[in-house]
Amino acid sequence: MLATAVAMMFFVFGQIPINDAMIARYTRRNGARAPMRCVYVVSFGASALAVPLVAWIYKSSGDFKLLYYVLGTLAFVTFAAALLFPAEEEKAAAKEMAA
Repeated sequence: MLATAVAMMFFVFGQIPINDAMIARYTRRNGARAPMRCVYVVSFGASALAVPLVAWIYKSSGDFKLLYYVLGTLAFVTFAAALLFPAEEEKAAAKEMAA
């Protein structure tokens, strides 16, 4: 159980630099502070809603089965959105067209 908890914490805290790297890679260079502010507002908002959401889902269903379905759906949506990121070739072509 301890090994599983350590692995989970590794992945949870490993997500933070990946998130920052994606933001730095896919946002404009000038005025890039605004997207970072938006990310933190959304992140803190989601964090604040997580506990009441878990409580509401548990109260509604009586177990955590529905919660796992909701989390699985959100994970799938996140994965699908990540597949829509522009490729390096597309990004380079967009830069050339803008110049």
